[in-house]
Amino acid sequence: MCDVIQKFKKMLKIQCQINTAENQIIASSEYGNIHYILPFESLPQLETYDFIVWGFLPIAMRLGIPLHVDGPISIQTLHSAREVSTVWAAWLPDLYQPVMLSAASIIQTPPANQPTQNLSFFSGGIDSTYSTYKAFLENGQDSDCLTVHGMDYKFDDHEKFQALMDQTHSFRSQVFKQSRVVKTDAYALYSKYGCNPKGSHVTHIFSLFSCASIFEHYQQYRISADYRLDQQLFVHPYGSNTASNRLMKNRSGVLITLDDDVTRSQKTAFLSQSNLDLQTLSICVDYRARPKNCGQCSKCMRTKAMFYATSPEIPDIFLDQRFEKKWDQSIPLSSKINRAFLIDILSAVEKSSQQQQFPDYATLKVKVEAASKRAAINPFYGMKIKDVLRTIIKIIFGSNPR
Repeated sequence: MCDVIQKFKKMLKIQCQINTAENQIIASSEYGNIHYILPFESLPQLETYDFIVWGFLPIAMRLGIPLHVDGPISIQTLHSAREVSTVWAAWLPDLYQPVMLSAASIIQTPPANQPTQNLSFFSGGIDSTYSTYKAFLENGQDSDCLTVHGMDYKFDDHEKFQALMDQTHSFRSQVFKQSRVVKTDAYALYSKYGCNPKGSHVTHIFSLFSCASIFEHYQQYRISADYRLDQQLFVHPYGSNTASNRLMKNRSGVLITLDDDVTRSQKTAFLSQSNLDLQTLSICVDYRARPKNCGQCSKCMRTKAMFYATSPEIPDIFLDQRFEKKWDQSIPLSSKINRAFLIDILSAVEKSSQQQQFPDYATLKVKVEAASKRAAINPFYGMKIKDVLRTIIKIIFGSNPR
């Protein structure tokens, strides 16, 4: 990785090639390209290249070099991206550096017609389903939705992504004014340059906001919080968080984090008590089963536990419906993300007074508490041996070998 990062040490210059016939944009640079494809609609008329800034910002942060766009960007994105890069560099100084930005032209004025529409990110999971359905019940269809292909589903896997769209079709038709899709291979470039910290994920929020910023007529770009605000502190660093999300802007609108005052167990309880057809949910991490839910992976088991802790039964949305003793064996406690969700589940069990009925409640509580204590006193807890050695070398020699 060191060789790749040191190969270039000048400026990240990005050019934009727009192919209206194929509804495709190629943002190109000597560091690599990012493709944006709109498979179901025509490309909008672009007044800025703000979306390119957000797509390439993690790479510039990682390499510690200035970013220049050969085209127009807004003053809002210029200031916002600088600030966001500064925040992430302060949080993870061994991984990111602040980024200076420039462009062929800077648009100083706001849009002629100030937008009033909203765009919500939708993946079919618990978080996005909860936030968008709750907003629909309160305000009706006050938002379009955007699903990005190239994140949960591989860039070239059209079949599985279409299956997701089919599975969520009725929900999207009910809740949103319009459904949009952008396909991008940004993740491949992020992976090439090691843009994510080990054991966590940062770049997804940049990929999402980059794709959304292609559509410049929205006032709010809404994303559901993955964690309640206190849990965000527990799992930090994590890309989509209230603190840095609220700094992200383009010319027309801002990124809004929804429902950071509720946990995922609380969201699950809300959905289980609603009239919603839960067959629309897609929460599995086993790629072979997606968009269906295998019922055996760590995320499926956590979700089953959340349903069981807050309602009389588990909805029939899993290929394997079993929820028995030792259900948590597939969930590594060394992961702080898993511990955050398990603590949430235990709390939900206690609030509903289900300690006696919930499988292995007492054993799990002891295990989670013990794992939390180990993590608090051992900075290497949960790390692979090779990562421990790299960290020790870094501490001794002040370098970051990759």
